Amino acid sequence: FIQLSVDNLVKVLRDAAIFVVIILILFLLDVRTTLITLTALPLSLAVAFLVLWACGLSINVMTLGGLAVAIGELVDDAIIDVENVFRRLRENAAKPAGERASVLQVVYRASNEIRSSVVFATVIICMVFVPLLFLQGLEGRFFRPLGIAYIVSTFASLVVALTVTPVLCRLLLGKTGAAGHGESGLVRWLKRRYERSLQWALRRGKTVLAGSALATAASLWLVSTFGT
Repeated sequence: FIQLSVDNLVKVLRDAAIFVVIILILFLLDVRTTLITLTALPLSLAVAFLVLWACGLSINVMTLGGLAVAIGELVDDAIIDVENVFRRLRENAAKPAGERASVLQVVYRASNEIRSSVVFATVIICMVFVPLLFLQGLEGRFFRPLGIAYIVSTFASLVVALTVTPVLCRLLLGKTGAAGHGESGLVRWLKRRYERSLQWALRRGKTVLAGSALATAASLWLVSTFGT
């Protein structure tokens, strides 16, 4: 039974890595950005295991379940950081030679641009699992380790994104990391479609807000009706 849980975690880790590779290649067209992002997975899990061990928690079915649930979140912060750094390096490379900043300055500024939003988003996501820590009785014994594993691994991914990811961007992307790289065809296609839909929504702001309010009310009614 324990081996089955470990195998499931390995499968989730494998599938997450495959999806990350496909998405980053499609959107950024650069193998190095994919490698930088993928390092967040094993590093975040390693930090999470060390923290769990330091807190006296064992690796059991529930902690493995929490790690499996958090797999998709572990690369989120790193992806945001890498994408912004890559975009700023591309913009810097397009400037005249006399106006270009150093790669270190570009990476530092690009990482700081998204720092607060990444931290706030991670904290908000972890807050969702905080109620699990206060469950009592049998439910608490089951779900508390899951919540702890999720929160610890998610914060571990934040630490990796704040420290390791910018350093890897500096080392792997190098002085010509984004030079000559334009936006992929998929990104250009999505931007054209999004621009049209955004203009339509802005021109019909009241209609959009009314539709969202109706959808929210309908969902609440469905939950209250069929949930009971």
